[in-house]
Amino acid sequence: MDKLKRSTRLALGGVITSLCTVFNIFAVIVPASGYVLPALSGMLVLIPTFESGYKLGLMVYFCTSVLSLLLCADKFPAFEFLFLLGFYPLMKLKVDSLPKIPYIIKFLIKTVIFNVITISDFWIQVKLFNIPEESFYVFGVYLPQVLLIMGNFIFLMYDRCVDNFVKIYKHVLRDKLRNIMKI
Repeated sequence: MDKLKRSTRLALGGVITSLCTVFNIFAVIVPASGYVLPALSGMLVLIPTFESGYKLGLMVYFCTSVLSLLLCADKFPAFEFLFLLGFYPLMKLKVDSLPKIPYIIKFLIKTVIFNVITISDFWIQVKLFNIPEESFYVFGVYLPQVLLIMGNFIFLMYDRCVDNFVKIYKHVLRDKLRNIMKI
């Protein structure tokens, strides 16, 4: 991985940060995109990570999280980006790069982290917005447990989407981006 000049890294980080923030704001405006656009923003955070290193990816993630929390009228997409969808692709890179660990152990690590983050996100939002716990029961079924089980299946799909994005970026989009940036 060849490193970019400092000004190019900064510009790339700024462009990706603004694009991710706009996607998170659009997630409030466009119906039924509360998860899709923050998930896409999370994958875009990987671009500066591949081009300039993990520190720039973390900086883009942090800046996008702060800007999304400040600028989004509805905080749901911002929270989802902050707690899971923006954090997970960066965490996935670190877990997948662990040497000499079988794939199944890496998968279990990612699944445990997903479940801990999802449960924490749920409780933080419930406590922050003072939602009564009785509102989560429908016909005697506690919906957060059902949604967590469904979320694990969706997590598997998101994991595959991040894998596919990485492959597409490295083999197709990276050269196009570098031609546009003239590097």
